[in-house]
Amino acid sequence: MPIRTVLSILSSRYFDEDLKAAAEFCEASGAHLSAVVICMGASPMMGEYNSLSTVWLEERQREIEELVKKAEEIKAYLSRTDLSYDVQDVYTEYAFAQEDVAERALYADVVLVGRQACKDEELQKRVMNGALFQTPTPVIINRGRRPLSSTSKSIVLAWDSSDEASRAARQALDLLKTADCVYVTMIDPVSRERVNGEEPGADIASFLSRHGGSRGQRRKHGRRDPEAACDGRECRSDRHGCVQSPSLAADALRRRDAQHDRAKQHANIHGPLKG
Repeated sequence: MPIRTVLSILSSRYFDEDLKAAAEFCEASGAHLSAVVICMGASPMMGEYNSLSTVWLEERQREIEELVKKAEEIKAYLSRTDLSYDVQDVYTEYAFAQEDVAERALYADVVLVGRQACKDEELQKRVMNGALFQTPTPVIINRGRRPLSSTSKSIVLAWDSSDEASRAARQALDLLKTADCVYVTMIDPVSRERVNGEEPGADIASFLSRHGGSRGQRRKHGRRDPEAACDGRECRSDRHGCVQSPSLAADALRRRDAQHDRAKQHANIHGPLKG
């Protein structure tokens, strides 16, 4: 499926690099750029007599005004290009951010998340929850400094033989066909029929080859490290593109959150003693 609409998620804190990369990506693919700059505010604070805190109201208004200025900066930058574009500023709460992302991702061919947006872990988590888990729209994460092109020399395909993985691969078929090499990556595969097959990864490799896929394919079996498929560390080192299924991403996020929780508990139990 050709890419005609790109949804670029931008952090209101910093977005210069991500905006430039998204513009170059759309220029190369001839796509419309829908730039969405997001600011997530804290939940309402209640003051005395069950009224809203004036401090919270003033902070909220300051953030909204700053967000509007950022949106104007984005419009000014894009107006100097030849792109078809639209700019949206979204002020939302942490609890509703993923719905705001999902609502807009439904009308895009791909969601683009750049390096600066990835630095905001709270925003990244809500983009994944909204776009990847609530819509069929693929997500491209560019953690490198170099802008992505409409084609990639090599692509990492996270595969677990699920319906979600199959859908992700089919939607990215045009990208996979233009790549020089596709790395089919599996996490703890089970070599058994009706699970991952007797030779895990062989079926999807043959499928891609018959569709005129990459000239070279490699199957990599990860062990106890689902984030290898989710965080794109191979993509950073070799400048790959990444295609992943919701089930693999969810597994990686669940394990990462569990690790963070255990680290916090360890810190609480073994914290420094005060004299």
